[in-house]
Amino acid sequence: MRIVGIVSAKGGVGKTTVATNFSIALQKLGNSTVLIDCNFTTAHLGLFFNLFNVEKTLNTFLRGECDFNDVIYKHYTGLSIIPSSIQLEEIAEVNIDDLKTKIKEKFSDSDFVVLDSAPGLGREAIMTIKLSDEIIVVANPTVASIVDAVKVIRFVNLIDPRKKVLGIVLNKIRNKKYEIPLEKIESFTGIPIIGRIPEDDRFIETTNRRTPFLLLYPDGKISENFYQLASFVSGMPYYKRKGVLNFLLNFFKRNL
Repeated sequence: MRIVGIVSAKGGVGKTTVATNFSIALQKLGNSTVLIDCNFTTAHLGLFFNLFNVEKTLNTFLRGECDFNDVIYKHYTGLSIIPSSIQLEEIAEVNIDDLKTKIKEKFSDSDFVVLDSAPGLGREAIMTIKLSDEIIVVANPTVASIVDAVKVIRFVNLIDPRKKVLGIVLNKIRNKKYEIPLEKIESFTGIPIIGRIPEDDRFIETTNRRTPFLLLYPDGKISENFYQLASFVSGMPYYKRKGVLNFLLNFFKRNL
């Protein structure tokens, strides 16, 4: 089991969008995947899967009010989802001491556990970094966002230099001349860009329809980019073929 934290220095860069579509791509490539919302104060993950009004969430478990199994929701893709609460009154009295133990006990047979962090460098982000084995940083191709990405990378190294930062997923790319060139970003940050996601108005549509982009628009360059990211991280090959055939090819490749 690999625990991958999806982090960013500020909100609005598209971190949860990346976490949701990356997780679905992992699952569809044949990796047993769990997606957990580690943002207790401004939880959004459940909104992407129409799980915003569920009775039991990660907050409920961390307060000792239910069993861990009660907060795991199975998506039709096979992805396991653990949402946090969007209710303001449920933020208080969150105890995270035994969360990593529970994750390792419950999902020991899973290939990936993806943690969607809270933005910034506060308590929840620190918790996500500590829980993770590997880190992916989400940023935009702007000066401020890249400077913030460097802060996150240095922060990870301060918390635990043994943790591996896999790279940067550059999101909301417009291909404008004023955007920082990719090679300069890699040179400045010292880590590779492992994903490139264009800006697209359909992301707003998919969020409002409470369905991840990869499921509403499974074909095309953007979805292909998410599959390529999942392929890079997992080592599972991605074939540019559609539907069941693509799944079967990856399944048999994995089990040979």
